[in-house]
Amino acid sequence: MKPLGLTDEEIAAADADELRVAYRELLAENVALRERISERTCAAVGDLREKGLKFNGNLPYGLESGDDKKLKASRYETKLIAEVKLLKAEGRSLRDIARTLTERNFVNRKGKPLDAKQVSRILAAETEKEEEAEPTR
Repeated sequence: MKPLGLTDEEIAAADADELRVAYRELLAENVALRERISERTCAAVGDLREKGLKFNGNLPYGLESGDDKKLKASRYETKLIAEVKLLKAEGRSLRDIARTLTERNFVNRKGKPLDAKQVSRILAAETEKEEEAEPTR
């Protein structure tokens, strides 16, 4: 029995076992379709990343999207990251760093004062970048 294209009469005449089989086949087709869509989406995003193009609204901290959709370093965020690293090297706490940045008029992308969690994320991302840049031995 073909699960797709069943008429109302065929559904009414089918017994429970036949409907279960049709339902399972529909689910299997749905899963396969989702997997194909996911594969194509991942491939497309990978291509955009390789070309250095913006692919969604969530840009890594320190980068911005130009008019041509190309990613480039954000001068403001690069300066902010440098300040965060400098303050952390002085041994300051995350809250103290956030407070100091607020006093120095640094804000997040939404124009609000930075908090300790955002400072933590910036430091984690920078640590990850540095680890990726180091050659493995």
